[in-house]
Amino acid sequence: MGFLDRFKKEKNENINETQQTLPSALDSTITQDGKIQLEFYDSQADFKQFYDTTRLILNGQMQVNNTILTEALISYYSQNDAVMLNGNREIGRRAQYKKILMDVDINQLQSNPTYCDYVMKGLLNEKRVNSYLERGLQENPEQPCGNYVGGVRLTERGYGKVFDAKIGKMIHEALPMKLKREEYRRRQEQEKQDSIARKKAEIERLQQEINDIQK
Repeated sequence: MGFLDRFKKEKNENINETQQTLPSALDSTITQDGKIQLEFYDSQADFKQFYDTTRLILNGQMQVNNTILTEALISYYSQNDAVMLNGNREIGRRAQYKKILMDVDINQLQSNPTYCDYVMKGLLNEKRVNSYLERGLQENPEQPCGNYVGGVRLTERGYGKVFDAKIGKMIHEALPMKLKREEYRRRQEQEKQDSIARKKAEIERLQQEINDIQK
């Protein structure tokens, strides 16, 4: 075996070793106010999704329709993102939280890598979560959900996502979501009025310029 052959062999072995390393990792810490914070890093994340890390801060649990739901704050960011601080307060994508309810086994999430991988990359995919939260802001969606994003169950084919329509309807019609939709409508109306005011001011400015030219 020549030098180049040995070099190619060593290079291939190094590539194989890299490919065999765990593609994801879960880091668990406790926040200053005593809550469990989970950060899931996916080294094989698709660059098109613009994030490789999912952060969950567990806020507690509640029972709805005989099902225990976990309330959590969720954010998405990239390990390459700069850590942005305002004083001692973290800002930037890491701290751009959204509140969700999910039917997830927290013990399995922290101890079962396969379960954790499916929850973080499947159930809690950013695009999927955003679609549920956007639907929760609609008054009469086809499938009510509020901020409930479903759960994960073990089936004959492996883990799969589940969504309890009854729970979704109950969460959607609960007072917190009603108030959230009212606030959302107020913000939308305010943004609309602000946009109209800016356009009106711009028209008046242009009209004034035309009047000045005609003098």
